[in-house]
This record gives sequence, structure tokens and C-alpha cells, in this order.
Amino acid sequence: MSSFLLFSLPVLSNELDSRNVRAVADQHEQTLKTSNFRAEKRQLEALLQEMACKVPSIHCSQLRIYVMRSSEQKILGMPNGAVFLTTGLLLRMRSDSEIAGLIFHEIAHIQRGHFVSNFQTRKRNQNLFNLVTLPLRSIATWRYVFNEEISLYERPYSNRQEKEADIDAIESMTKAGYSSLSLLNVLQRHSDEADTPEKQRHSLVTAHPVSSGRLEHLRVLTESSNKSVNDDPENVILDLLNDYRVEFLYDELQEISSDSFIFLLFNQRKFSNLSSGTLNYLCASSWVFTSKANDLPSEEKEEAYINANACFKEGAQSEEGMPAIGYREWGKLNDKMGNKCRAKKAYQAYLKLDPSAWDAKFVVKRLGKLAC
Repeated sequence: MSSFLLFSLPVLSNELDSRNVRAVADQHEQTLKTSNFRAEKRQLEALLQEMACKVPSIHCSQLRIYVMRSSEQKILGMPNGAVFLTTGLLLRMRSDSEIAGLIFHEIAHIQRGHFVSNFQTRKRNQNLFNLVTLPLRSIATWRYVFNEEISLYERPYSNRQEKEADIDAIESMTKAGYSSLSLLNVLQRHSDEADTPEKQRHSLVTAHPVSSGRLEHLRVLTESSNKSVNDDPENVILDLLNDYRVEFLYDELQEISSDSFIFLLFNQRKFSNLSSGTLNYLCASSWVFTSKANDLPSEEKEEAYINANACFKEGAQSEEGMPAIGYREWGKLNDKMGNKCRAKKAYQAYLKLDPSAWDAKFVVKRLGKLAC
């Protein structure tokens, strides 16, 4: 059953000032950080907080870093010092320097008061009055929350403001020992990948427009900072992220299309430590999830089954093989499709890898009914 988390906003004067805006941000921060969408990875958040504290011009107590479960590739900075990163964004980061560049850039917007300035300039008082209650129900609703209501914080910054934040971020990255080239790289990559309106809506570039002029400005800043990509520090956060990568990817496959997810997995091969067997298990899981859509035409469902089988097969044939659960799911799929022999082999492989599995008795019982 869906539940709603409701909160009331403070009474606002007709003329907003920074204090009013921060009071509302405090309420939004409390709502989001206590919601089911928070990833609950305290060690990861602690490392991100430690990274944020390397910005030389800010006191650490002024910042709070949170990780939220969502396929959206977002980083959201509130004027009260709260910064939210999504798992979708973190999954696509290739170094700690890239993560640092985005966090430092967001902190620069906060320090310079860009959000408060924009809000006052555009006279968005009514937007705040309309946010009396905010429903939080499911992953789908989190997307609504993040991209609709919380888009209050995602209004595009001006080109001037982006360049100002870039200057501050590059300076902070250089002083903290991160590769300043990484900020240019990640923005260029996200700009290239957001090649359709739908992709742009889910992308980092929604609130942080990446113009050719801004990229050129970043190149000049990067060259003057004398920090090359070879100066990248050890990837402490990325290494920890590998411990959660499968979990975050499994969340993501339930939110995006299988084609988009396969593209994501292809890129994961380049910079993650996931084995081919695990990646193919995730590939298959995505197609299985697609096949369960209620309104999926029968021919598309059959195609999803075929694609899932192909991923399972490639995972089983890989050097490392799939995790045990992959063989169980492969067996269930072929059992459903009527491929009894293939289902039997998959179930047997599952029990061989995990003989004391919680459902071992059920699988053995099912094997007894599979005439092959």
C-alpha cells in the first residue's frame, strides 16, 4: 500500500529573502534525507562529505552530503548547504576527480548564492506557496519529486553563473589535489550523451547547461591550472562504490529501458571491476524485468525472453561464470518458456554453486518434475 509523507512549509512573507528560501530548503532536506529513497550508505556519504570538506573556503559543518536512489543523473545543491547526489550519477563516474569536480562546482553555486539570487530575480514566490505537501510513495514518485517539485532547485543557471562556479571548482580541485581536467571530461561526456530531450531531462545538464563557450572556458581554466589527468589521486570513493555497484545497477534496470541499460552496462566494463558473468546476469535481469510489463505485446515479450536467454548464456560461458542467482533465474525463465532441458541444467548449476540456498528444497522438488 502506498503511503504519503506530508510536510507543511513555513509561512512566507510576500517578499522572499535568503532566510525564507533556506527555511524551505531545510524542510525539503529533512523530507528527502528521511525518505525511503535515501541509499542508506553511510560510509559512502561519509567519504563524499570528507571530499566536500576539501573545498578550502567553506567550513565542513556548513555542508551535508546525501546519496539518493534514482536512475536520474543528478546533483542537487540546496541554498542551506545540503547536496544530494543520485546513484544514477555515481554509477557513471569514472574517477574520484570527476565526483569532486561536480561536488565542488555545486558548492560554488551555494557559496555564491546563485540559487537565492535567481529565485528573487525570477519572483518564484508562488512556486514555494504551492509546495504545501509533497507526496513520497515509490521509485516512480521519487523521479516526480526530484524532477518536478524539487526542480525548484534545478532551474538552469545562467552561463555567467556556470562559469563562475567552474572557476571556483577548478581552483578548489587544484588545491585539493584532484585532476581539474576531470570536470571538463564529465561535462563533455554528459553533454554528448544527452542528445535527445528525454535524455536531457534525466541528465546532469538539465540544471547545468553545457554550451560550447562554457566548455572552451573550462579548457582554458584547465590548461592554466597545470593539472593533467595523470595527477588523479587514488580512487577511494570509486573503489567503495564498487561494493554497491550491483545493487545500484539492479535498482536502475527497473527504471530505464533495457536498451538504455545495456548501454550503461557496456560503459561499466570500461571502469568498474564487475566480471563479465555478473554484467551478463544484469543484462538478462533487465530483459526479464521488461518481459513482465503488463501492456507488453506478445511478440515483444517473446523477444525479451530471447534476449534474456542470450545474456544468461553468455554469462554462463564467461570465464568467471554468473553468480548463483543468475543460474536460478535462467532456470526459471526456461521453465516458463517450456525449455525443460535448459531449465534443468540451469537449476543444477544453481544448486552446485549454492547447495544450501534458501530455496534449495523447492528447486530440488522442481527438478524432479522436469522430464528431460
